[in-house]
Amino acid sequence: MPCDVNKILDELNFSKEEKEKLIQDVRADFPDDEMLFELHVIRAAHHFHEKQSKPGNARNKENS
Repeated sequence: MPCDVNKILDELNFSKEEKEKLIQDVRADFPDDEMLFELHVIRAAHHFHEKQSKPGNARNKENS
């Protein structure tokens, strides 16, 4: 069952521009493999979210 990467990115508070860029970048790497595309979007999204959520990060300060 395919996952909804847009829903996951929404839950992680990605902006429209961030979502579009991430999806475009990962799709370029995996144009014909939906499972690898989804896996790498989710991994990149969680990595980016953790990085942005660290104390002292400008994006984190905007959401405080």
